[in-house]
Amino acid sequence: MPTCYDCEGTQYVLNTYDCPKCDGTGEIVISDLQGREKVISCSFCDNGHIYKEEPCDTCQGTGVI
Repeated sequence: MPTCYDCEGTQYVLNTYDCPKCDGTGEIVISDLQGREKVISCSFCDNGHIYKEEPCDTCQGTGVI
Protein backbone atom coordinates (compact mmCIF):
# COMPACT_ATOMS: atom_id res chain seq x y z
CA MET A 1 0.00 0.00 0.00
CA PRO A 2 1.34 3.44 -0.86
CA THR A 3 2.30 5.82 1.93
CA CYS A 4 0.03 8.82 2.40
CA TYR A 5 1.55 11.90 0.76
CA ASP A 6 0.04 14.41 3.24
CA CYS A 7 1.24 12.87 6.50
CA GLU A 8 4.15 10.92 4.96
CA GLY A 9 2.96 7.81 6.80
CA THR A 10 3.03 9.34 10.30
CA GLN A 11 -0.80 9.29 10.50
CA TYR A 12 -0.87 12.90 11.76
CA VAL A 13 -0.55 16.38 10.29
CA LEU A 14 0.38 19.62 12.02
CA ASN A 15 -2.41 22.19 11.68
CA THR A 16 -1.97 25.88 12.46
CA TYR A 17 -4.64 28.05 14.07
CA ASP A 18 -4.77 31.73 15.04
CA CYS A 19 -4.54 32.20 18.79
CA PRO A 20 -7.93 33.04 20.34
CA LYS A 21 -6.31 35.07 23.15
CA CYS A 22 -4.44 37.55 20.91
CA ASP A 23 -6.38 37.08 17.64
CA GLY A 24 -3.24 35.84 15.90
CA THR A 25 -1.16 38.95 16.58
CA GLY A 26 1.16 37.44 19.19
CA GLU A 27 0.65 40.46 21.45
CA ILE A 28 -1.81 41.42 24.16
CA VAL A 29 -2.53 44.94 25.41
CA ILE A 30 -2.86 45.19 29.19
CA SER A 31 -3.36 48.10 31.57
CA ASP A 32 -1.13 48.62 34.58
CA LEU A 33 -2.36 49.89 37.96
CA GLN A 34 -2.10 53.50 36.78
CA GLY A 35 -4.24 52.77 33.72
CA ARG A 36 -1.38 52.97 31.22
CA GLU A 37 -1.53 50.48 28.38
CA LYS A 38 1.33 48.10 27.85
CA VAL A 39 1.87 45.62 25.02
CA ILE A 40 3.20 42.22 26.05
CA SER A 41 3.83 38.96 24.22
CA CYS A 42 1.01 36.45 24.37
CA SER A 43 2.04 33.56 26.60
CA PHE A 44 -0.68 31.29 25.25
CA CYS A 45 0.72 30.90 21.72
CA ASP A 46 3.79 30.92 19.50
CA ASN A 47 3.89 34.32 17.80
CA GLY A 48 0.12 34.37 17.24
CA HIS A 49 -0.24 30.74 16.23
CA ILE A 50 -1.23 27.53 17.93
CA TYR A 51 0.03 24.28 16.43
CA LYS A 52 -2.00 21.15 16.89
CA GLU A 53 -1.17 17.65 15.70
CA GLU A 54 -4.33 16.00 14.35
CA PRO A 55 -5.17 12.78 12.51
CA CYS A 56 -4.62 13.08 8.76
CA ASP A 57 -7.83 13.65 6.79
CA THR A 58 -6.40 12.19 3.58
CA CYS A 59 -5.72 8.70 5.01
CA GLN A 60 -8.08 8.93 8.03
CA GLY A 61 -5.08 8.43 10.33
CA THR A 62 -3.91 5.14 8.82
CA GLY A 63 -0.70 6.44 7.18
CA VAL A 64 -1.48 4.68 3.90
CA ILE A 65 -3.76 5.34 0.95
